[in-house]
Amino acid sequence: MDFSRKLKGMPASSRSHVRIALCLLLIAAGSSLRAESGELIYAFRNYTRPEPIRMLLVGEIQSKIKAPQRNEKASPFVGYDTRLDQVTVKVRNPRGLKVGQKLYIIDKNPYHERFRNGLIVGEITVQSVLKTAFYGWVVTGTGILLRVREGLFVARTQDSETLAHAFDLKKKGDLYRDRGEQEKAVATYQSALVADRDLSEAHASLGISFLKEMRSREFPSRALSEFEQAWKVRENFHYAYDEVNFYRNYMEALYIAYRVRRLESGKGDKALGYVNRLKEVADAAAMHVPEDPDVLVGLLRFQLTTMEMNRNGASPAQRKLYDESLKAAGQLVDKLEPILNDPKTYLKRMQRQAEGNVATLKFTAGQAEVHRLAVIYYGAMFRDLRNSTRPEDAQVREKCAARIRWHARQFTAHKSATDPEIDRYIRETE
Repeated sequence: MDFSRKLKGMPASSRSHVRIALCLLLIAAGSSLRAESGELIYAFRNYTRPEPIRMLLVGEIQSKIKAPQRNEKASPFVGYDTRLDQVTVKVRNPRGLKVGQKLYIIDKNPYHERFRNGLIVGEITVQSVLKTAFYGWVVTGTGILLRVREGLFVARTQDSETLAHAFDLKKKGDLYRDRGEQEKAVATYQSALVADRDLSEAHASLGISFLKEMRSREFPSRALSEFEQAWKVRENFHYAYDEVNFYRNYMEALYIAYRVRRLESGKGDKALGYVNRLKEVADAAAMHVPEDPDVLVGLLRFQLTTMEMNRNGASPAQRKLYDESLKAAGQLVDKLEPILNDPKTYLKRMQRQAEGNVATLKFTAGQAEVHRLAVIYYGAMFRDLRNSTRPEDAQVREKCAARIRWHARQFTAHKSATDPEIDRYIRETE
């Protein structure tokens, strides 16, 4: 028996209730579909503005609290409540939302059939966009929100429609890059940046493409330019995986730039700038994956280059900096050497310990690079003790010489090539 026959067999009062329920369901479904396609809000910045701003409905404020704040001891604001307000928004249409985006809070009568003639009473900066089991999509944002309360509506400008399009273009560029179609990938990433110039993923992907296209010993100017732009808007990354992958490649480009510039006369300040930025990027990556081998390699590169720059320093400050860098480099070598025996097992074990962090541990620098860096570290220690006549120093010197030769052999086995710097350290130990 079909539904119409069942309905005819019901009492008149029951049929009336069923019809009302069906109408309500259809109205709700229609309202949901309109929200998904992007309901318009007509908002004013003040009541004297002649033309309203056309915006798209995002959702409704569910809660408002004070955002956490931490002041340093020397801050002039200690003792004052300078916290921003933080709101949680139940999102009806998540399309086009991203971290760092500006949204507008609209004060209006929620019983109006259409969203018209609302007044903009606040602005928030998006801190997170996530999907929850209870509310579905939610946004958290902060701002100075004195006139804001629960139940007000949140909207975005129509210009932000291009943000979703830009991210779609970025993903299309990734597809081209995976297929090996580099020219199409680069063009698509550039189109994504036309739609959203602050799309950190597009800047990072463009930089990675330029880095992979580089010839040997070429200065990574194009890659660094894009990585610098991605670094400036790094808070806009949607996923930790993409952010950490960007850090890995940025560290590689900075180290290549340093090694090229250090050999050029008059480029010392620029080389130092690349080294300092390398430390900043490695620290940022360590916030997500502190035990990642690539992060440890980045930090070790920084400490070794700092040692190199201050090795022959005449001032006490330079000698102190050299000693501190040598000690830090030794600690990093101690962490990296056990990884060399079985990198896959190490990565699996550390990934299990980091459960809940969506960033993935990798070892893209490779075992050969760790062996090369270890040779440089032990070589520096050997040089420091070369002229010492103390028996205990002689023992340490012999240990360093043995480690240099072992790491040199392993480097050659993994790289199937020799390195002039490694060869120089080996000659010094003979």
